[in-house]
Formats: sequence, C-alpha cells, structure tokens
Amino acid sequence: MYDLHTDDPDQLSFSRGDLLDIVRKEMTGWWAAMRQGSDLVGWVPEAFVRPLSLDMAEKLESILPELRIYEYEAEELYLQAPVSQSLPIFEDTPLHGVRMESSVSTEMKSFAEWPDLKLQADWETANEPQDGRRIYQQPLKSENSYRSRPFPPPSPTTPMPYPPESAPSHSHHFDIPATGDRMRDRADTIPGSYPPRQPNNELHPRHNQISAPNSQLKDVDVPRPSENWSREEKIRKLTGSDEAWIFLKSVQARNHIPWYLRPEYVDQIEMDSDGQVRLATLEALVEKLAVTVPSNDPLKNAQDTKYRNTFLMTFRTFMIADQLFDMLVDTFRKDHPRGLTSEEFEDWKTRYLIPTQQRILTIFTAWLQYNRLLEEEPHISRKLTEFLKLIVSPPSLMSMAKGIIQMVERLTFAEPINLSPAPVKKPKKAKSKGEIAKLDPTDIAEQLTLIEYKLYAKVTPQECIAHKKSNADPSISNLFAFCATHDKLDAWVKTSILNTEALGKRAYMVDFWIKVAEKCRSLSNFSSMSAIINALSSTVITQLHLTWAHTGRKANLDALLKYSEPTGGFSGYRKLLSTVEGPCIPFIGMYLTDIAHIHDQYQDEGDWINFRKRQQWYEAISAILRYQSKPYSIVEDDSISTHILSHLRDGGLRDGEWFWIRSDEVQRLELAHADIRKGLVEAGF
Repeated sequence: MYDLHTDDPDQLSFSRGDLLDIVRKEMTGWWAAMRQGSDLVGWVPEAFVRPLSLDMAEKLESILPELRIYEYEAEELYLQAPVSQSLPIFEDTPLHGVRMESSVSTEMKSFAEWPDLKLQADWETANEPQDGRRIYQQPLKSENSYRSRPFPPPSPTTPMPYPPESAPSHSHHFDIPATGDRMRDRADTIPGSYPPRQPNNELHPRHNQISAPNSQLKDVDVPRPSENWSREEKIRKLTGSDEAWIFLKSVQARNHIPWYLRPEYVDQIEMDSDGQVRLATLEALVEKLAVTVPSNDPLKNAQDTKYRNTFLMTFRTFMIADQLFDMLVDTFRKDHPRGLTSEEFEDWKTRYLIPTQQRILTIFTAWLQYNRLLEEEPHISRKLTEFLKLIVSPPSLMSMAKGIIQMVERLTFAEPINLSPAPVKKPKKAKSKGEIAKLDPTDIAEQLTLIEYKLYAKVTPQECIAHKKSNADPSISNLFAFCATHDKLDAWVKTSILNTEALGKRAYMVDFWIKVAEKCRSLSNFSSMSAIINALSSTVITQLHLTWAHTGRKANLDALLKYSEPTGGFSGYRKLLSTVEGPCIPFIGMYLTDIAHIHDQYQDEGDWINFRKRQQWYEAISAILRYQSKPYSIVEDDSISTHILSHLRDGGLRDGEWFWIRSDEVQRLELAHADIRKGLVEAGF
C-alpha cells in the first residue's frame, strides 16, 4: 500500500502496488516476505501491506502496478459486508507450530487481527482431543485490543521500528520470532544474489532501540529450535508445508549460478533498492555492459537495455572510445576459467561465452547506429571492421558480424537525408524587407519552424552534456547555433516593434507577433514560441503602455505566458510537452539547466564512477532529442526563409543597451502623444 526503500540488508524494499509472497508473520509487526519472481527473503512492515486472497492476487497480477491499489480498494468496498459475530476456531499443532482456521479459508490471519497477549487468559478451551492437539476459540476484539501490544506495528506516519532481538510468544499458540542471525540463516536457505551473504551474529545496532517486552510476559517460556536443524526442517517450520520445501528446491536449482558464471567485479558495484547502478568502478561498469547473466525476467531485461543505452550515451564522460573498444574486444576473446571439467566447460561456453559475444556485437551495433560512432570516433569504425572480419564461427556470430560490416559501409557512404518532404502547397512570394507586417503570420511561423528544426536535428547528446563550454568551442557548435536562434528571434521581435513609429502600426505589430506565437504553439514549435513570448513580455516592450492600450490580443498573450513561467521547474511547459505526439521543437533551456544541476549534485568518488548522474543525464538528454526523428510536413519557401534569416542576422547585432535607449524614446513619444490628445479633447476636438 506504500513505498518502502531501505538499505537494511534484513529488510525488503518494495514499491506501492507490488505483490509479495508472505512466508512468515510475527507479532512484532514485521512479516517475512519474498518478491514475486525473486527468491530473496526480507522483512516488511505489517502496516505497509494488506493481505490478499488467492483470487484477488491472481486478478491483480494482470493489472498494471500503478492501478492495483485502486482496483483492490474498489473490490474491497464492493465486497464489504457486516462483520460476522461467529467465533472462528483455530487448531494448534505442537509438531509444526502452525495455526489453521477451521473454515473454508485456509489463509493465516494477520497478527493485527489476533487478540492481544493480555487477553490470552480469556481464551476458552473448547476441547482437548487425545492426540494432544488443543483447540482454542478466539474472543471478539475489544476496543483497546491493540493498545497494549508490546511491539506496535510500523506505520507510514510513525517512526520506523526494527525487528526486536526477541519477541514474547505463547508456547502453545505462536511460533518463534525470526530476527537477526536467524533471519539471515533462513534467507540463506533460498538462493539470492551473488555472492552469498555471510552469516552475521550481531543484530543491527538500531534494533537495541526497541523497548523491552511487557513485564507481565517476562516469565513466558519461549522454546527455540536446536541449531542443528536441517534446512528442510527450517523451511517446513517456517511455512508448515512440505510443498513449500519442494518448490524452494526447484527455485534453487533453476536460479543457482555456478561460480564460473558469476561476474568477476561484482564487489566493485553498488546498486540501489530499485536494482539500478549507483556507484561502480570502470571495470565493473564495462562488465555489467558486456557480460550476460541468464535471466527470464522481462523487467530485468528492460533494465539492462536502459543501462546499455545510458552507458553508450554517457561513457565519454569517464573514459575514451579506444579504451571501451579494447575492453569489449578483450571480453569477447576472454578465455575460460581454469580448473573446469569438460561438462563445466561446455556449460560455460553455452551460458557465458556465446551469449556474451552476442551481447558485445549488439553493443557495437547500438554504438554504430544510435550513438554516433562514425561521427565522433571515425577511427574506431576501421578497427571495428578489422575485428569483425576475424569472426568466422559459430555461424550465428559470423552472420551478426557481416551485418555490422554492411551497416558500417552503408552509413559511411550514405547520402544526407532530406528532411523536407515533397511540396504540399504553392510557395508565396515574399514582400519587401520593410513590409513584414503585411506577411501572413502562418507563413512566418511555418518557415521559422523549418529553420529551427534543421538546427535542432543536428544537436548531439555530447553537446548537451558539454553545453557549459565556451560558445567558440567547435564541439558544441550545433547546440550553440540552435540556442542562438532563440536569442536572435527575441531581438528581432523587439526591434520590429520599437522601430515602428506610428502608434497604430506599432500596436498592430504586437498583435502580429502574438498571432505568430499562437501558430508556433499549434505547430509544437515551442522554441520559437518561447522566444516571441519572452520578447513581448520584456520590460522594454511592456512599458509602452499606450501601445498595449491599442492592441486587441493581450488576452491571447496572457494564455501563452503560463507556459513560459519558470515556477515549479517550468511545470506548465513540461505539462504541455507531455501532450505532444507528432513533430516538435522543444524549448531546451530548462533541460540544460537540469543537466547543470545534476552535474553539481552528483560527484564521482575517486575511482568509483557515479552512474546515477549518468542515468539522470540520459533521461534529460533523451527528453531533449526525442523529436529529432520526426520531421515536419511543411514545404520550404526560399524567399520567406531568406527574408527571415536576414532579420535574424540583423537582430543578433543589437546589444541590450540599444533596446533600453530606444524603448525610452518611444515611451516619451507616447507620453507626448497622450498629452496632445488630452489637450485636444479638453479643447472640444
């Protein structure tokens, strides 16, 4: 029902909507659980989860995780009925310590529904059969039933407790709590992530913060199993089922990873609770990129794909391309571990060598096709071709190698792609340079969109990462040209308004640019829209009060201004961008700010690379460049485009001081005009 992210190795992290298999319930308010599809046991707080029937669990498995809570609550509301006053009957079997409800349902009741320990004396013995089993009848819960619990269950709104060192238990009714090293032993019976966790005889120091048990129960005898119990007996004691032991043995056999298949640098990588890489050495990052660990989990495969894309986009920030190429080739040619038997060698070859070699060829394909290998490192393509020609077996690898060689040749000699489609309408002839207001705002918006898109399509991920460099640096020339167009359009809009002498024409010019901005909005050209809005809302334009008094589209501008407000991290613009499906030219200023903040927030730690920084860079850059492959279906008009480009060049020559001087002059003329008009009105004209 809630998110729980923890670094405690004894606890299990999970997200809201996850489905867990509960294998043990404790009176302390902590339950032992396994994530579906996993075999690692950990503690989860009782107050964070809700028990499900088998039918409900099967129903929720087919629903997206983010919708499961709503479906569960709706179903519970529908099925809600008055609480029955009948008293459930429980049986206690001393042999296995398992309590089963003598009714149609065989699910174990939550400890939150069990009577308080202080009410144990009120339980009435129904009968006592000859086989030694005792049957108890549970009384109705009183209002104060939970207030005297010795260990209150954790809650999302209260401080997080930790499993106590020992919990009071009634020798006839409850099993022994499993905490500390006993929980670790139990978790180690099920195969988890490598390497296997070593037993730890010390409890977490924060466990000692739990208050002592209720004094009324200090003399209760708590029987404990002997330390030489077999693993099978522990699992049976935990679950009360022989089938559970058989199932866990099958999971262990299926998920067990032999020593010769395990990664070599697993101790040099740190993962977060979501399974994402947080910190790692260079060797560990490359190993995770290249080495395939057998898995049938689609979620893990999706995470691996995202990791590969993130690595290939950002690896130039912590290593050079030649180093990556050499490490991948060395991994491809890696020899088998020493001391393998013939059967182990065949297993290593089938499950490690061939899948790893296939994965490395896939990495080269992605590097070549999506991560600008030919543009950024043309010398690597020659080394890659020589390496691929040496692959002659097995046939599957040779076929992949030939396909990559053909891709290199195709991309090397391919002609530039024409982003402009066939004409869809007859171009119009542009008016003279001084009559821009007589042009159609739609034509100006469309040609601006084509000009901006050509610049936007050339921006590379590496330029986004290195955008703080000097504008004269050729490594960011495409990004600088795209961002400079935004500033030049801003200057052109202000210049065209301030250079218009007549008041009526100046007001018409303001309305003209508002129409252009609205058309850019409909074309999803948010870069030009932002530049025009910034110009119209600048102080040098807004202080021309008499001009604004004669405009008729002020309300339209106010509606556009909400998209450029920086409050909430440009929340209005981000919401607008999330609705775009077709071609788009985003305003990337806020994304470049995000990239700079990410760089300042996360730092590498010596030889350990902060890969979380690279993951967040990848997400920001992907948002910037996601529309590069979606060109516009607009025909280019050379005359109008030339007209626009000439104005953009002229606007870039103005400095900030000129705009202030010219704005003050226009404002004085407007005040003088207002005084003359007022005098004429007072004179009766």
